[in-house]
Amino acid sequence: MEEKKEPQELEAKQALVIDNDENTAQQTCELLKEAGYQVTYYSDGVKALKLIENKPRRWIPELILVDMILPKMSGFEVVKKFMERYEGKRVVVIMTSKYNYPEDIMEAKNFGAAGLLKKPVKLDDINQLMAEYAERKFNRQSAPAGF
Repeated sequence: MEEKKEPQELEAKQALVIDNDENTAQQTCELLKEAGYQVTYYSDGVKALKLIENKPRRWIPELILVDMILPKMSGFEVVKKFMERYEGKRVVVIMTSKYNYPEDIMEAKNFGAAGLLKKPVKLDDINQLMAEYAERKFNRQSAPAGF
C-alpha cells in the first residue's frame, strides 16, 4: 500500500492509521472507510508526527490507531506525542498489537491511549473502546456526539 495524504475535509470524520504492516494497515483502513472515516495512513510514527506538525491546529482526527511496534519510534512514544498535541481535545488514540498482554494494555493507558486492541482490529471493538474512553475522559465535559 502506498503512503499518501488524502485531501482533508473538516466535516468528515478523520482517522489516522499508523502501522508498518502493510496488509494489516490496509485492512484497518478499509474497515474505517466503510464506517465513514476519511483515513490517512503512515507506516511509521515519525512520518505521522510530521503530518500533524504541518496541519493547521484545527485539523483534529477523531480517531488515531497506532501499532505498538513501529520503526524509528515506538508506538508508545508516538501516543505520548499525540496526547501532548491534542491535550484537552476529543481525540481517541487506540494502540494495536499482534498480542494483547495485560501489561501492554496498562502501559498503553499510562501513555494516554484509550486501550490496546489485538490485530486484526474489529469495528465493534474500536467503537466499544471509543465509548468507554469518552465516558471516562469526556463525561465531565459531556461526550461528543457519535461516541
